[in-house]
Amino acid sequence: MEKQPTTLPSPIEMLRIYPMTFSFQAESYAAMEIFPIPMIRAALGKTMLKMDKNGELPVLDGIPISDYLFSNQMATSHPWHKEYQDPPRGFWLSFPPTSKTTYQPGEIMLIKCTLCGVYSGFAEALVNVFYEAGLQGFGNKKAAFNLVSVSCESAYGRQSIVWKASNPGEMIPMQGISIHDHQNSFLTGNTLKINFKSPTALNKSHNIYGGIPFMELVELLAKRLTLLSNMYCNTLFHWEKQYDRTEIRNVYVSESKLTWEIYTRISNRQGSTAPVEGYEGHVVYITGNPANLQQYLPLLLLGQHSHVGRNIAFGGGKYEIDHGCYQII
Repeated sequence: MEKQPTTLPSPIEMLRIYPMTFSFQAESYAAMEIFPIPMIRAALGKTMLKMDKNGELPVLDGIPISDYLFSNQMATSHPWHKEYQDPPRGFWLSFPPTSKTTYQPGEIMLIKCTLCGVYSGFAEALVNVFYEAGLQGFGNKKAAFNLVSVSCESAYGRQSIVWKASNPGEMIPMQGISIHDHQNSFLTGNTLKINFKSPTALNKSHNIYGGIPFMELVELLAKRLTLLSNMYCNTLFHWEKQYDRTEIRNVYVSESKLTWEIYTRISNRQGSTAPVEGYEGHVVYITGNPANLQQYLPLLLLGQHSHVGRNIAFGGGKYEIDHGCYQII
């Protein structure tokens, strides 16, 4: 009897992520930068380091929580070690598109923080960090914000409260999102419109002239999700050939309205600044056979929460699929 080949489990199918939304109420007038995530991330990092130093955060296996969240390394034996000198972190921040740049006293500001796999175990500690960082202040003049509530998002946008300031001792367990939650989503036609909400650069050589080819978008997103699963969900490495750009055919750009945007981020550890740059705008992809797009729809829907490309830790790579392009059955 012939020995059947071993089928490795799909890392992407085993990936689970936890999109959390932190709701803050402004105590006084606050002015934020146009692209505020680098400044907010720097404030959170500074607060976390201070709380670590004061023994106010848990230490796991002798390692401070800040080292887990802000420093990460890939094993040199990993097949993609040379390609990913800066591997993905297990958490990332973003600002909802409807957010404003100024807040009056009493107004609500939202910050989204997404955790991956085992990093969901840091949720309660992160609530404390966000709470303290808000009191220390956000924005150009360090305006104080009170953390009011924390919610976790489902696959289709429903928010469930997991923490409230009125009952700070209770943290409700989060369910998270996986690619399986999107298996009942189907295209309504033969086009797919993707809105790139924050600067999206797919790789180091990506520039204003490169555009966003569908095959490159899908491959790099699948690689990111595979690595997230390897590093934070304890899955075995396995690259699924269906996501290789050489396998993605007959999907073309029918409309592209993109601008190359450049913002600045701050590094607390290095004491320097660096650019966060990439495309913002939208692209419409088209195919003669809807099946060519449909097979990647669950992956792309999950990717709305994971972001894609470079500078994700600083808010880059956020995109949304136009709701008119698909339906949930």
